[in-house]
Amino acid sequence: LTFDKTHVVDIVDITTGQLCRPLSGHSDIVREVAFDTSSHWLASASDDGSSRVWELSDDRWQLRTVVQNLASTAGADPESSHLRSVSFAPDGQRFTTGGVDGTAPTWSTRWQSGNSAELAVARPPGDDAMVAHVRFAPDGDRAAIRWFDGLVTLHELDGARAGLQRTLPAGGLQSVGFAGSPRALGRDS
Repeated sequence: LTFDKTHVVDIVDITTGQLCRPLSGHSDIVREVAFDTSSHWLASASDDGSSRVWELSDDRWQLRTVVQNLASTAGADPESSHLRSVSFAPDGQRFTTGGVDGTAPTWSTRWQSGNSAELAVARPPGDDAMVAHVRFAPDGDRAAIRWFDGLVTLHELDGARAGLQRTLPAGGLQSVGFAGSPRALGRDS
């Protein structure tokens, strides 16, 4: 899979190195892509402010939906609508996008019920509100957000405790990811 500085997501057979299928539709650079754990869904995040979601059906990738960054739907400056991150929950039932506008909405993959954001996570007050990476915990009930300034926030996504749960100190972090347990968080500095 490649997406380096292009508007296209290329699916590549890793055993042969051959291009299988380009997935097009973005009008600006694709910043990140993610597969769900079953490899049935593929989502992209682009500077055009959209996330495109494809479904593997009958050995072909079919575009299923396009969701817009919350800033782009509110008529904000186009640069504030760039998306930088996309991640699927482990069960494949939802995904989240992270943008330079400081939001990380969670979207349902149940397309017949619509594409409105289920939960929009906003950064606590600070200088650099751009989302760099969003990752779900293995149980799908929590997410970690790494902001451009290195701050990491942990969020409960379901139930009465939904919202910001903890803030970890900033300091040059590049990425975050959960271990097999939703209680262990790895971070790369």
